[in-house]
Amino acid sequence: MQLDLIDFIKRFGDTTVIENMSLSVQSGEMIALLGPSGCGKSTTLFAICGIHRIDEGRLLFGGTDVAHLPSQSRNVGVVFQNYALYPHMTVAENIAFPLKV
Repeated sequence: MQLDLIDFIKRFGDTTVIENMSLSVQSGEMIALLGPSGCGKSTTLFAICGIHRIDEGRLLFGGTDVAHLPSQSRNVGVVFQNYALYPHMTVAENIAFPLKV
């Protein structure tokens, strides 16, 4: 499914952390977000997943704007790098756990 992020703006309080970012990922395409710590990589992913609210701009999944939808209605998830994983669970169990909650 195609993903389009158009003129994305994210603020935390009075601080704009991402300003007018646009990104298009075609169905089947893989990309990498690269940059130094604090540049907005995780913030962008969290906005796509619905963990962070998009302050301005559009987020399209397959041409449908989902920016207003809550995270559970987007059919998108994130596997955190380390601190949110349960060490006693397998990878599959860690991924499936939030779906059960």
